[in-house]
Amino acid sequence: MKCDVISLDNKKTGQIDLDESVFGLPVREDILARTVNWQLANRRSGTRKTKTRREIRGGGAKPFRQKGTGRARQGTSRSPLNRGGGTIFGPLVRSHDQGLPKKVRRLALKTALSAKQAEGKLVILDSAALKEAKTAALAKQVEKLGWTSALVIDGAEVDGNFARAAANIAGLDVLPTQGGQRLRYLALRHPGADQGSRQQTGGAVEMTKTRKEVKLSQEQMYALIRMPLITEKSTLLSEYNQVSFRVPLTATKPEIKAAVEGLFAVKVKAVNTLRQKGKVKLFRGRPGKRVDTKKAIVTLNEGHSIDITTGV
Repeated sequence: MKCDVISLDNKKTGQIDLDESVFGLPVREDILARTVNWQLANRRSGTRKTKTRREIRGGGAKPFRQKGTGRARQGTSRSPLNRGGGTIFGPLVRSHDQGLPKKVRRLALKTALSAKQAEGKLVILDSAALKEAKTAALAKQVEKLGWTSALVIDGAEVDGNFARAAANIAGLDVLPTQGGQRLRYLALRHPGADQGSRQQTGGAVEMTKTRKEVKLSQEQMYALIRMPLITEKSTLLSEYNQVSFRVPLTATKPEIKAAVEGLFAVKVKAVNTLRQKGKVKLFRGRPGKRVDTKKAIVTLNEGHSIDITTGV
């Protein structure tokens, strides 16, 4: 599938081959709807809360005697039947997160790209970079392209001048490839004007990524690797030359790899992370939630090992 490559001045600069297994699939509206609902559900905070009758202060004394008043008997003034009382079946603090298989997410991304390509809304730019961060100049180029609402997916790092200029234009968003998991793909950029720099693997246009080496100080390493996990499961992982650590929620895989290699003088083959959600518990009769934790499972190269009991 051939597609034209244009510049920000709306001039054709070349062509690119798009894999039909990614950009030529039939549109699956059911998969798109399922994925969008999954994204919206995971975005919800779930912090709305109403008080039940046991959580409202007061109401310990019986409001009136049991018999002789002609009224219905009452044991507390905080009953849901009274004004100022508790709420029956009200909303509680809970998580709205839903699960979605990775294969479904990939299919949703492919069908979203295919839908944009079929509608003629998929635009490939030769470069999304500006010499100066001038919003007026970029606004004229966007108007020339005829964009009213667009999402520009740049390379591994977004050009700073382009991002600052686009921040003041309504309806124009800029994201790196790591943040391009939204289903609003309207503009897609390839890295550089050289046609040979593009590779096609697995059906999608893969953007060449240059990973920067992560450099950490000794304090940052100790802050990332908080503690090793010594459990029955982690003991079984040692048979596969794997070690598990407790890490901060904001820790990334490259940072974890650099910290483990720096602290233990080993070579890391792969890093997998798992976020464990805190359980909802009752603390002194009141509902509460434990903090979320993050676990990193580090796979070491052959010939390298870490004894978690001694740290060597």
